[in-house]
Amino acid sequence: MDREIELKLEGDAAALARLARLRSRAGLTRTKASAKTLRSVYFDTDDFALMAHGFALRVRHAGRTRIQTLKTPRRNGGPLSDRGEWEHVLATGKDRPDINHLPPALRSQLVRLAAAGDIEPRFESVIRRSTSSLYTDDGGEIELVIDQGAIEAGDRALPVHEIELELKRGTRADLYRVALQLSDIAPLRIAIRSKSERGRALARGENAASTRAPALHITPGATLEDAYAIVLNHCLAHLLANQAAALDASAPDALHQMRVALRRLRSALLVFGRVIEGETEEDFMREAKWLTRAIGQARDYDVFVSGTMAAASEGAEDEKLDRPMQALARFAAKRRDEAWAEARAVMAGPRATRFILRLALYLETRGWRTDATPSRLAALEKPVAKFAADALDRRLKSVTKLARDIDGLEVSDRHELRKRLKKFRYTASFFTGLYAAEVTKSYLRRLIDLQNVFGSLNDLETARTIVNELSGHGRRFVAPGALLLRRYEAQAVQDWHAALNMWSAFRSEPLFWR
Repeated sequence: MDREIELKLEGDAAALARLARLRSRAGLTRTKASAKTLRSVYFDTDDFALMAHGFALRVRHAGRTRIQTLKTPRRNGGPLSDRGEWEHVLATGKDRPDINHLPPALRSQLVRLAAAGDIEPRFESVIRRSTSSLYTDDGGEIELVIDQGAIEAGDRALPVHEIELELKRGTRADLYRVALQLSDIAPLRIAIRSKSERGRALARGENAASTRAPALHITPGATLEDAYAIVLNHCLAHLLANQAAALDASAPDALHQMRVALRRLRSALLVFGRVIEGETEEDFMREAKWLTRAIGQARDYDVFVSGTMAAASEGAEDEKLDRPMQALARFAAKRRDEAWAEARAVMAGPRATRFILRLALYLETRGWRTDATPSRLAALEKPVAKFAADALDRRLKSVTKLARDIDGLEVSDRHELRKRLKKFRYTASFFTGLYAAEVTKSYLRRLIDLQNVFGSLNDLETARTIVNELSGHGRRFVAPGALLLRRYEAQAVQDWHAALNMWSAFRSEPLFWR
């Protein structure tokens, strides 16, 4: 078995053509490229049981040679693909895999997964591949693969324009450094899904789906530095897990999850910033804030069109407003499509790619140690438990200070309280693994319920922003927009009364970190 560690990037045909012409440059030497056409047939059960568990079984046709490959599940959820790879050259004339060539443990696992059906061809890829080697000045070697072609399943096809950077010698950080150099030459974006994952979705007629962040676990014995790395890696993996669904399928919930990941990242940088702060961390904060805003308008319009305008279509209070309301709905849908186009351009653009690559490199090299003072290094090595309790205290204090006179809060202060509660919830989610589930469950449920009931406050603020923007495009939108805001204001008042009762219950909960 080989261990395959690679970073996958995507670009259009023009971007790949520019990289194909790449010559040696400062810090990087490139060998002459060799080209060949490869046909790969992927095998699985009818319900894709192997791929559902992270395996990919294929037979590659390279001239008359047939190479069987089994790739095992990925070991991490970040930008890099780190997995085992078993290869075997099949006997002449054999076009089907033979799992008897696999080690007993792997063979047994595949037999168990395939118990419900036969392993048969499910889809294939036909790729024109260019392969060369890149050598770094410090002795690293990376294989540069440029693939162009298509994945085919029945009468459906999916184009492939991708780059694979596979580590042959050196460190994982070398992959990120080289990717950053390549992104200076041509517009690229990080790709997480393998050809097998894309082929499976194509064969099943599925689009990439959104993914919620899994539970985050920090063990009680972790240091502050360990916790920081775990939290940032978790946020980065959550962001990337939703990129394909947002870009390729324009899935509204995937865009929402990307925005959540970015907000959690910003919260983490703030929380840990009391110990880990510098120009690099400040730059990450600025870039995360920029990307949040850049994709946020598309998400806001999604909510407005599918929620606000859908409810309004049930009928206006005044029949005279029916046509203006319909015109407002059509124009809002048009603006939503424009906002989505802008968001996709940003997500696939060079600035977002460089931000993600730089953050991944920072995590890989533990860049916060660069130029760290002895006192900061000492703080990084302390147990995280006390730091976590202090951080939760500070976040809760920020919430309770604003809510001291909660009955008399103005609408703007209610909205600010909602944002502080969200930041407090993010902070709590970072550290709950340090405490027993029986002492955190009730508190977090109260916090989530309280935050959810504040949702209408956010909807009101979003609707007010969008209605003001749309009203600037024509007087005919003013009246229906005002009607929509009155409805939201009435709902916000109703929900606010429910929030007051929930606030009392929340404040009566014991503080699990104390």
